[in-house]
Amino acid sequence: MYGHVENQVRDAAFLGVRQAWQSIEEPACQCINVVAKARLSRHTGDAPGKLLQAALADNRIQAETIECVMQAVTTAAPLLQRFLRTKARLYAKDLIGFQDLSVGMPAPHDPTPGPACRQEDFPALFETTLPGVAQTFSELLDRKWLKLGNAVSGNFGDFCAPFPKIGQCRVVVNFSGSLADLNTLALELGHAYHASILGQRRFWQQQVPVTLAETASTVAEAVFRRAALDRAQEQDNSAWHTADILMLELNKAVTYLALAPSAFVFEQSLYRARAGGELPVAQLNALSRQSQEHFFAGAVTSEAMRSLPGSPISCSTSRVIHTTISLIFSATCCQNSLWKCLQTLTLPNDSKTS
Repeated sequence: MYGHVENQVRDAAFLGVRQAWQSIEEPACQCINVVAKARLSRHTGDAPGKLLQAALADNRIQAETIECVMQAVTTAAPLLQRFLRTKARLYAKDLIGFQDLSVGMPAPHDPTPGPACRQEDFPALFETTLPGVAQTFSELLDRKWLKLGNAVSGNFGDFCAPFPKIGQCRVVVNFSGSLADLNTLALELGHAYHASILGQRRFWQQQVPVTLAETASTVAEAVFRRAALDRAQEQDNSAWHTADILMLELNKAVTYLALAPSAFVFEQSLYRARAGGELPVAQLNALSRQSQEHFFAGAVTSEAMRSLPGSPISCSTSRVIHTTISLIFSATCCQNSLWKCLQTLTLPNDSKTS
């Protein structure tokens, strides 16, 4: 629902999610404390710095790489904030909330034009650049290993589940047909194709770092968006379709250059603070807010930064330090296209944003 074009729908969804999180914030806080303490004790003997070293080793990344990437995204924060302020004006808001980060371009008229492409176009979109992904998509469809739907039809998330021993894979996508959903489908197909390649390897060669796994999906996303951008030129309302795809690129830039880095900063501060004792809800919220302020200050409502949904605290038990590192690192695969969008996209009512 965060991708809905109506402000009221997104705002109501955010309010509902926030209230749900607030109703369980105490047990959630206890879970985060237990997980953080267990990781500290198990890997480092209560030394937070060594926990990062273990994650770097698991993901085969040097500390200098992370330092370099974090320096780059920190430097880019003002440009990204300018984009977010412009996006707020597109939706007649003073500042946007986390519920607005993934929404696309406002519709030029009613009804909203459909996306520039559909799932049936995937074989053609990938056949030149990544023919293996096109083949994987066709196989998943033919064998009924791909499920597209929503919560009503039993889908509650997006995932790819490989079964290497039998050489099969299952993909589920929370899907309504929007451009963002198609991008998510491309992401999961990237995982499925990668799994099909790994399935042909010996067992020990199948054990790859998360960085490599996420890079496979990120490349598939980038190829999809590039192909969709080319196809948009052939559609009615081609200018709007082009702007909508570029907005998707910018939304992904926010994920890679702001959300993932702020989660990385939060989890480092979480483990440092947890080494000194158990953390109450108020302190966890403060750590969460502080980690986001540099990347989002002046561009996202302060209320959003104080809230659980959309902030790193809401996914700390699953997005552990390994995954945040991998997301930051995988962004380098499509960095050129992201920066091109940031530098060239001109939006209405902001002559300075380009």
